[in-house]
Amino acid sequence: MFKAWIAFLKSLKRVPEDSAAFRFWVGVNVTVALVASAEQLDWPFFFWPCLGLTAFGMWVSHRLRRRNNWEIKAALSVLMIVALVNFFTGLSHNFYDPREPLAQLLMWLQALHSCDLPTRKDLSYSLLSALILMAVAAVLSISLSFAIYLAAYYLSAVIALRWNVRSLVGERTGWRPARGRSVPSWRGALSLSLSVMGFGLLVVMLMPRLEGFRIRALPVSMQNRLEQSQASQGQVQNPYYPAQLSKEQMRKESRFNSSGYGGFASIVDLQARGRLDHQRVFQVRSNVECYFRGLTFDTYDGQFWSQSKEDLQTLNVENPPFTFMPPATNATDVVQIFYVDRPLSNLVLFSPDAYQVFFPSQILYQDRAGCLRAPFVLDKDMVYSVVSRQAHMTPQRLSRLPRRDPELRKLNNYLQMPDELPSRVGDLSRQVVADRKSYYDRASALALYLSTNYAYDLDVARFPEDHDVVDTFLFESKRGYCEHFAAAMVVMCRSVKIPARYCTGFLPGTYNPFSGFREVYGDQAHAWVEVFIPGYGWMTFDPTPGGSLTPELDAGSAPQNRWLGLAVLQYLGDQLGVSATRLALWLSGLGLGLLAVAGLRALSPRPRLDPVIGALLEAWQLLGPALPGQSPRQRAAGSKLESLQRLVELHEAVAYAGRPSTPVEHQQARTLLAQLKQELKASLAGSG
Repeated sequence: MFKAWIAFLKSLKRVPEDSAAFRFWVGVNVTVALVASAEQLDWPFFFWPCLGLTAFGMWVSHRLRRRNNWEIKAALSVLMIVALVNFFTGLSHNFYDPREPLAQLLMWLQALHSCDLPTRKDLSYSLLSALILMAVAAVLSISLSFAIYLAAYYLSAVIALRWNVRSLVGERTGWRPARGRSVPSWRGALSLSLSVMGFGLLVVMLMPRLEGFRIRALPVSMQNRLEQSQASQGQVQNPYYPAQLSKEQMRKESRFNSSGYGGFASIVDLQARGRLDHQRVFQVRSNVECYFRGLTFDTYDGQFWSQSKEDLQTLNVENPPFTFMPPATNATDVVQIFYVDRPLSNLVLFSPDAYQVFFPSQILYQDRAGCLRAPFVLDKDMVYSVVSRQAHMTPQRLSRLPRRDPELRKLNNYLQMPDELPSRVGDLSRQVVADRKSYYDRASALALYLSTNYAYDLDVARFPEDHDVVDTFLFESKRGYCEHFAAAMVVMCRSVKIPARYCTGFLPGTYNPFSGFREVYGDQAHAWVEVFIPGYGWMTFDPTPGGSLTPELDAGSAPQNRWLGLAVLQYLGDQLGVSATRLALWLSGLGLGLLAVAGLRALSPRPRLDPVIGALLEAWQLLGPALPGQSPRQRAAGSKLESLQRLVELHEAVAYAGRPSTPVEHQQARTLLAQLKQELKASLAGSG
């Protein structure tokens, strides 16, 4: 078998590709794909030998293009098998995210393949593998800076493809460009590039926006993060604030850090003031729009929120994921993949009711509310994934749920109220929920009342220190920020015997239609409310103006912009600080201008191929495919068709003269082609 394989390799004979320019642009295209993939993999060590081998292989394959090179082919076959074995080995170590091992395999295959590129088809295969490698790099990319690589890849691909077409025409007709026309026109390449890009943008703009796609790849950065110097016992760690400040310390000095949210601490001061920075803290790919919870609090003393008991449970796992209670039957998976851009607290953010957590640690800590804490602060570039379950409910069904639930007996800590709370808070709460019986209807009424009767204001002055914050907000200030709205709703719910708790986390963020990620910024840190609904469980409410009153019920609704083009305009308008309407007018004007230019060019078409060559190509289409390596003269000599022989002679006269054909020669080519058709028709009639 081995001898037969070697004999097969020695028997391979192909027509070499002599164009060094074609090979150069293929090399540029492949290099762009390799560099783009390497950056997404954080410049792995194997990238540099791959890049060097690619450049060296391109040079060697050009120098040896006329040889059989069976020794190189045999060596490359063995090395490709080694690369495949290495891929399966890497896959076994990173089973939950096969993209990196796949990118490594493709990079090695590309480098090895570059060592044996004698023909045009081999170079075409390199372009195809570069396209696949760019697709993998695009999947790994989470930044819009990847557009730079896309532009470089696109330009080099268009030029290489134009060389490919010229080489293909030469293979089939023997044509070579006239002197001075050896390089494809840059104007033509640019025109083709803009045309394809414009058509692609038009298709994108008309695509429906579907955010409900299913995501099953669950990446996680599996670096070892369990050094003893970093490990904790589950206490909340916020890198932007001192650890475990007491209420007395908070009262003595007002601490605020615009880079970090103060709500990620064991105690939350409702009197803290300040504006958070608009800097991206993480990106998340999610199949639904949801709030990302960090902590919950059950104890309110008029100024602060805190947790009555830690009762942390230590969770251990050999390999991910951490798995929790069995998922509900009438529910949908909510998949979230987090990419951390700035250091965050050790709170593991996710949509509530998680049942699978893919996290780069063998230890996590869970509190009574189901919130998770890592034994270390979440550093930049960390990746983790969470799968939550979201039950399918409607407001009508929630309103009809029974009011009795055995779980209510266990939730007395979520009815706690400060002894000094003024009675008018309870009076107002009962007035708002009057004539509403179900827990859901009462909670909805309270959320709606707060969002419509109070103003959101980040610059509100500090409340008097000896006054209850909720009471002052409801009856004196009537202005505040999300912490005031959330605290007021929790207290009002408890005033009418509805278990409720105070939550901190992040809003769903801004959807980026270019990357498919939701971008979450520091000033999107938020506080909201979770209310216990008998027969359902804990449900999210957001009483802050401008938000969704019931985020869980609205998560499955259609996106605000049903078309991807509208989402793109909205995102670009937000980034540029202009309205989406004005941006649409600008782009429409630019598009109409380009369309007018294209129309003018269409009215004065220019032949892209010499008419004599075009006539010969049409003749080959009539006669069928030629034998491998057969020149036009050889094919005409074996034919009895006189018009074909004369057409080939005319083609050779034009091609080897190093000049474009003249109008007289155009007419001769058309006449000979018509005669050829007549001869073929007569021969077919005679044979019939």
